[in-house]
Amino acid sequence: MKVSNLDLPERIEEDYVSSGITELNPPQRMAVDQGLMEGEDMIVASPTASGKTFIAELAMVNQVKENGKTAVYIVPLKALASEKYEDFSERYGDLDVRISVGDLDDKGKGLETADIVVVTSEKLDSMLRHNPSWISEIGLVVVDEIHLLTSESRGPTLEVTITRLRELLDFQLLGLSATISNSDQLADWLGAELVESDYRPVDLSHGVYWDSEIEFYPDGYEKPENSDLETPDGWSRGTEIKEKEDEIEEESEIVELEDEHGRGTLNVIEDTLSKDKQAITFCSSRKGAEKASDRAGKVVEPELSRDERKELKEYSEKILNVLGNPTSQCERLAENVRKGAAFHHAGLCVSGDSVIMHDDGSFSRMDELVDNEKESAIGLSDYSLADNEILEKYEMNEKPVLKIRTGRGRELKVSKSHQLPVLDEEGLIWRKAKNLRENERIATPREIKVDIEAPKLRKLLRDEVRTYRKYSEIDRLVKDIDTEGLEQNFRKRYGDDRNISVGGLREICEKIGEDPDQYLDTVMSKAGRKPVKIPEKLDKDLAWLIGAVAGDGYIKSSRINLSGSEETVLERYQEVTKEKFEKDVSVTKRTKDEVKTCHFSSKAVSDILNDHFGIPRGKKALNLKMPEKGLPDELLASYIRGLFDTDGSVNCRRNAEGASCIEFYTASKQLATELHTSLLRLEINAHRDRRETEGRETEIGEHKITSNGDIHRLKIYGSDQIRKYQEKIGFTHPVKRSKLEKALEINPEGGRKQNDVIPETLGTRVRKERNNQGLSLLDLEPELSKATVSRFENQKKPIRRETFQKLAEKLESKELQKIANSDIFWDKIAEIEEKEPEKLYDISTSTENFIANGIIAHNTTEQRNLVEEAFRKGLIKSVSATPTLAAGVNLPAFRVIIRDLKRYTGNGMDFIPVLEYEQMTGRAGRPRYDDRGEAISVAKQPGMKEEILDRYILGEPERIQSKLAVEPVLRMHTLSLVASNFCTTMEGLVNFYKKTFYAYQFAEPEDSGESSGMYEVEKTIKDVVKTLRDYEFLKEDTLEATKVGHRVSELYIDPDSAHHMLECLQTAEERRKDEKENKAISYLFMLSRTTEMNPLLRVGDEEWTEIEQALLDAEKYILESVPEEWDVDYERFMRVIKTSMMMKAWIGEKDEEKIMNEYGTAPGGIRAKMRNADWLVYGAQELARMKELELGQDLEKIRLRLKHGIKEELLGLVKYDQIGRVRARKLHDHGVRDQEDIREVEFEKMKKLIGKRTAKKLKKQVGEENIFDRENVLDYF
Repeated sequence: MKVSNLDLPERIEEDYVSSGITELNPPQRMAVDQGLMEGEDMIVASPTASGKTFIAELAMVNQVKENGKTAVYIVPLKALASEKYEDFSERYGDLDVRISVGDLDDKGKGLETADIVVVTSEKLDSMLRHNPSWISEIGLVVVDEIHLLTSESRGPTLEVTITRLRELLDFQLLGLSATISNSDQLADWLGAELVESDYRPVDLSHGVYWDSEIEFYPDGYEKPENSDLETPDGWSRGTEIKEKEDEIEEESEIVELEDEHGRGTLNVIEDTLSKDKQAITFCSSRKGAEKASDRAGKVVEPELSRDERKELKEYSEKILNVLGNPTSQCERLAENVRKGAAFHHAGLCVSGDSVIMHDDGSFSRMDELVDNEKESAIGLSDYSLADNEILEKYEMNEKPVLKIRTGRGRELKVSKSHQLPVLDEEGLIWRKAKNLRENERIATPREIKVDIEAPKLRKLLRDEVRTYRKYSEIDRLVKDIDTEGLEQNFRKRYGDDRNISVGGLREICEKIGEDPDQYLDTVMSKAGRKPVKIPEKLDKDLAWLIGAVAGDGYIKSSRINLSGSEETVLERYQEVTKEKFEKDVSVTKRTKDEVKTCHFSSKAVSDILNDHFGIPRGKKALNLKMPEKGLPDELLASYIRGLFDTDGSVNCRRNAEGASCIEFYTASKQLATELHTSLLRLEINAHRDRRETEGRETEIGEHKITSNGDIHRLKIYGSDQIRKYQEKIGFTHPVKRSKLEKALEINPEGGRKQNDVIPETLGTRVRKERNNQGLSLLDLEPELSKATVSRFENQKKPIRRETFQKLAEKLESKELQKIANSDIFWDKIAEIEEKEPEKLYDISTSTENFIANGIIAHNTTEQRNLVEEAFRKGLIKSVSATPTLAAGVNLPAFRVIIRDLKRYTGNGMDFIPVLEYEQMTGRAGRPRYDDRGEAISVAKQPGMKEEILDRYILGEPERIQSKLAVEPVLRMHTLSLVASNFCTTMEGLVNFYKKTFYAYQFAEPEDSGESSGMYEVEKTIKDVVKTLRDYEFLKEDTLEATKVGHRVSELYIDPDSAHHMLECLQTAEERRKDEKENKAISYLFMLSRTTEMNPLLRVGDEEWTEIEQALLDAEKYILESVPEEWDVDYERFMRVIKTSMMMKAWIGEKDEEKIMNEYGTAPGGIRAKMRNADWLVYGAQELARMKELELGQDLEKIRLRLKHGIKEELLGLVKYDQIGRVRARKLHDHGVRDQEDIREVEFEKMKKLIGKRTAKKLKKQVGEENIFDRENVLDYF
């Protein structure tokens, strides 16, 4: 079937044909024949690269163009969403393509006009809970990789989302799946047509390499049951033997290779080159891929032609110079490319809570960035900050991270391979985080300039807000338009209430080309009758008011409050409210402390503050952030003035007494990070630090208040910085204003310096420049001190910027002048700390860098694009990659070599799934270039060849199995459905589950004797609800969560685990009251019995007696009954006690290698268990608190011991910054055991134990500022 035979818009048909798509392939043809273009629901199951996405595109174009509907394209990963968004946007330029994958608490703002929406299943699930109006326009839902219903992590959410969509809407469903065993079940569940095909654009041969041979197995290969050619009696006729030999010879083909390189992968690459073909090698890790590429380059280089060498040299130079200042990794990749090989990677990785600054001065978290409409950032270009286009956004896997903290208190968590900018002899270079050292200086912004207009407030009103008495204006506006077609149901609404919605007004004005804002000077809430004035633009007064509310106010429902005791501030709040909103302010006063609260009510205004200016409703302390709307400098200054008027302070001291400073405290980490960066726009480089107060109890009267977060402090010091604050921001608060004036009066100059210096690493470059000019050090005087320049040139000390500017001018060096006048503040690294692995994110920008948490960060996506381009041209012969290449990028090659078929999963090295193998092998064979492709797996030991054949080549892909059937998942989803009020009756809950794939797979057949065929499903759900009621997580009389049930749902703990811990905690409380001892093993055993700690350690026969004795020894401390040895649960209890013993060894400070040898758990597995245990102990603390059990001290001790891996005797030491298990043990064993010992011990002794810098820091933490250091004295003399 030809594309021209389809009923497609002319321009789209021409685009298809011009791109080479003239005829449908078999699965595409089958889809059209089975009703794709007529709106039939459909499951398409076919191999990778068989053209499934084009089937989806045909359906999307049909629904959008022919039926005027919205198409939703669901993907499992944010990275894949970004790729599809780019592809669809490029191909369908006349369609409105949107992407929505970020904030999980919104309804999809801006999607009302979209033609195609690309989303993740989690994002769509969250939007459905908000019941957005745009979903009624959905005509097609495409579920890409629908086989991931079988994924334990993503499957249940996808299944629930599909079920809810089918319940809410009538639409065409198209599921795209890899080849799976039970695609018929999936189609039957959805009532969909099934298109099944094994078509590939080129044939695929599977082979296994072992011992210098590749054995290829053709389609239809059957493994002989008995390879013996003799008959049972020991004799065979000659013809029988010949037939069997012929049969075996035809079944597989063996290709012998020369073992030229001693490595199977390299031998296969050599053979690939002899055929003038290309290969992709898949490795389990990025590090492995880079090493494989290094080795491949040595094999490929001798085979390159002169022309290929010439072109590859050009690509190599482009890759080397992408950054202007290449990193060591750039050099490594460029060198490989020059040799005709490459590794494929995804570039920068930073943590999800990092905040990115946009060119309008607003911020986005990395894990929310993809979803918002911000498409620009600020980055570094040739030493100057410049606007920067965001090109792509990616979600990465979990990786180990380093947390880098600078002297100014900026913090950023990055992967170890992430590069940060430093300065050396050649200028700005990029260095991997793992190669950085403390006290090195990295690039941060010195000042930031943005040029934007004030936000227009009326454009920020929600659609549901209503106009106020604009009757004649509305009559005039609708006079000449057809109101029948208006989405806002104009006639009904106008008849019910002539004050129409703002959304309705906007729709009318859009039709006639008028600005609706002119009619929104006064509005009212949807339910109310009290009007409020809405100014056209934000001004200084309103910006101050918003800052004041952010500081010492709060929003409760529609009420906007400001509390305090300073009359000047409260009076200004009342004046601004009256003038700008024409609202009267009510004032109440607390009798106990005379604190007043001013407030006024307006749903419309409170929504604007909540939606656009970072002030959450209710408790705001931990969730406050800077305005999402960018503010011009003067409005930013007014906002900060309001913030500091309410929550700032001034410490007025002479320089000799510690110097004056302006301070701001907040519990919100995000606000502190964003405000820290925002102050740079006003040329204020503040210092930030953090006080650990989480969990700290404070007694106020008869009450105990527990802090639920740390306190972040911003501090502005130094006369020049304080003066800038006074000039650009100032105070309304009279006492603070007076203190500020006094601070500058007593310290007009000096104070603590900002250390705006040029790093001494540039010193040798300066010496060369000076020598080239023929200047001696004496020639620089009197403008410059020869001693200062000498120390800088000898890399002894950095040089102040003002001095360096003079030096650069004297040397007449344009490059040095650029550095001298750059927008970079070279901030010293104060600390580099290894952290646990976490999910990371990546973006690609036009300058390949951007500002993250106030630090200049870098990415390398442009290099990846160059690699892909050179590979597609046939210049690069070998690419080594991780499996992410198979999942996302369309980069086929004649041969795919799978080097690693196993990877570490937390349970040791496990084989990868068949589906993942098929994704990788699906890249073999290039359409239009190859008539076949070859997928070759490398066996690493003799027996593995048979394993690969059985598991992957002859094996069936995994069946799709609903993971809702997993009991912890079912319990958690049921509790969540009830706790969120999605299901409020038993009937509603059962009906919901009846429509899931879980019910389809688990239910009895209709003819089994049960009336509905759903008996088992209903019974299971009722059993789950009964269990949750028995656990007292659901109320008995109604389907409603208890307070504890709500908290368990929020904690993401299996309800069974929560119930088990509660029972154990109550037993522990009874033992405490009876003065019986609860030991560490009591709580470790409790934790090991939870679902979250699975899989438990296995008990081998040879260790059974030892583990059994340990169980007997611990029995009197265990918080539950131990079963008899003949009971079914006894073996599990043995595994639990072994797991508990491993945890006990960890907190007993046993070396990780010894734990690995004794318990068979790798270091990564140990730490994974400890992370799970940490969260469970936190959950136990919360449950104990809610049940008023006095176990907080016990649980906190065990949590700290699990976190640090220490004995109880070290708890008093690890509370100090930079003192972990190793340093604490050294100190303790040398008699330093508490605060008094730290004070008394000589600095010289402590320095030998834990190092000079850490010793100084520890001494300061116990109040010793003046430390006698003999080394410094000797240096002096």
